[in-house]
Amino acid sequence: MNDSLAVVDANFQMAQSGTGTGYLNIEDTRSLLDFTAGKGRTFHTVEAFLIHEDGGMQLDLDYSLLGLESEGEMLSEDITALYYQKLAAAEALPVEYLFKIWI
Repeated sequence: MNDSLAVVDANFQMAQSGTGTGYLNIEDTRSLLDFTAGKGRTFHTVEAFLIHEDGGMQLDLDYSLLGLESEGEMLSEDITALYYQKLAAAEALPVEYLFKIWI
């Protein structure tokens, strides 16, 4: 297993724990989403934090995923597609985000 795959796998394992991942940047979040989707799974919860110039962090619900976002059950593929859209929208902004993820 190469180093980058080992890191993604370690993040996948942490995301399945009660504490979730550490704070991941957009690139690492996308890699974890790809890896998770490849296993037929998806994110359950994502907390997105806007990083201020002074280093402070603020939860941003626009780019978070707090459980299921619709009434009833969503398919894993639909949740994955929704989160790819949220990541693309966050990446287009001139600010930095960090993400904490649970599967």
